[in-house]
Amino acid sequence: AEEEADRMRKAIESTGSYLDLARLFLADCRVKVAIAIIADGELRTQTLNRALEDAEKAVGFFIDSNQENELPRGMLTHAMVLRMLGNLANEERSNEAERKIEEVRNHARRGEMRLHLVDCDLEECRLLIQQGRPDKAKELAQKAKTECANIAYGRRAAELEQINATLKL
Repeated sequence: AEEEADRMRKAIESTGSYLDLARLFLADCRVKVAIAIIADGELRTQTLNRALEDAEKAVGFFIDSNQENELPRGMLTHAMVLRMLGNLANEERSNEAERKIEEVRNHARRGEMRLHLVDCDLEECRLLIQQGRPDKAKELAQKAKTECANIAYGRRAAELEQINATLKL
């Protein structure tokens, strides 16, 4: 699988498509996150650190591609990996995740990207739960639920249910 990914990466690099490179690194990052979820100990940390590198590359290539509408996806994935690393008793990563979410939120507000704003709220809910701040997480979960209903964003229903179950709403 890694050999195939390397071949794809080389092919895309030869075309000069930053957007394709960004999407490829984002996909690689998400595969590593999935592996990290089932791993434990040092393997989990190493896999998440590699995922973080891919997320950072993806964000850089999204910026280089000048595709403002794609950038929040990469930035939120970056924040998610930081949150996951923060969950491993790394407070610095947790704080960095918080800053990254706010950066995405500001970007999404400027571009009137309501779906990305909901995604920011959901990711921040997860971070707040992790930080032991359930009251603020409940507020954000309710806000996200209302906004999902307002914009018919049904793809996030399962995530909302999971967060609500964690918060016992």
